This record gives sequence, structure tokens and C-alpha cells, in this order.
Amino acid sequence: ARKGLDGARIAEIAKRAKVPHPNVYYYFRTKQEIYRRLVVTLIADWDRALENISPEREPLEAIEAYVRAKFDHACKHSAEARLFANEVMTGARYLTPATRRHMREITTRYAKIIDGWIADGRIAHVDSRHFLVMIWATSEFYSFLAPVVCDALQKRSLKTEDFKSGADALVAVVRRTLNPG
Repeated sequence: ARKGLDGARIAEIAKRAKVPHPNVYYYFRTKQEIYRRLVVTLIADWDRALENISPEREPLEAIEAYVRAKFDHACKHSAEARLFANEVMTGARYLTPATRRHMREITTRYAKIIDGWIADGRIAHVDSRHFLVMIWATSEFYSFLAPVVCDALQKRSLKTEDFKSGADALVAVVRRTLNPG
């Protein structure tokens, strides 16, 4: 996350993981393999957060749970978020076609649920795909651009309560915007 794929060395990874250098090669043939595994794990975590959005749930409660899960994950896994952001900003070289296809499919699956809630009059109209992107952008911004968030909040560093306050603010906006009444 700090140096990117090209800047990181296996010896540094081993030291940071507190394992002997050869042990890294026992589990991974290359640092690209480590990198891909981190990206796949991160996306799987994001998928689990999306599971809060299900057609059976009350829409605003489901979306609130999703927003809170995203902020909680961003707080606890900020290094992974920075790694992913760096990957995307440098051309997404290691996002495989299968990974990108998965991301499109999962977005479609959950956008359809939101669209169903809209069609049923359970939430106000919003472009579901843009809405999901806005949640991702807001929650992950706290992780991968933490210095900017610190400046805006006039803090030296972000604490768990700052992520919680960010989630509270987004939930309040979402509830006011999507409330159908």
C-alpha cells in the first residue's frame, strides 16, 4: 500500500509479515501473486458488505447497514483501500478480466435490488449505479485520501470515531434523499 507493487520488495514484505524471506516464496511464487490475492480478498470483503442490500430488507435500513459496513471496512482496512486505489489510478494492470467482470456483475445485481425498491415506491428515485459509486467513493476516500480528510476535519489523524461520524453524515443525507414520503 505504501510503495505500490513496483516499489515493494519481497524482503520488505517478509519483514513486515514477520516471516522468513523464503516463507513468502513458499506461499506465493511472485509479488504479483501476493498483490492479486490482496485485491481479490478486498473485493470479497466489499461483496460481503453489499450483502446488506437484500430485497427482503427495509430499503433505508439495508442501505444504512451497507454504508456503515463500508465505512467500518474502510477504517479497519485502509491499507488495502490505498492499494486498490493505487492499482486503479495506475491503469488497473492487475485487475484481471474475470475480476472486472465480477465487479460489473455484482454492481448490476445490487443496482437491480435498488431499482426494485424504487419501482415499488419504497425509496425515492435515484440512479442506482451512480448511487452505489457515490457510497464507494465516499467511504473509500476516508482511507486512501486520509490526509485530505484530516485537513478538512482539522485533525492530525483519523480515528475510528471519524469513520463512524462520516458514516453517520452519509446515512443522514441518504435517508433525507431517498425517503419516499
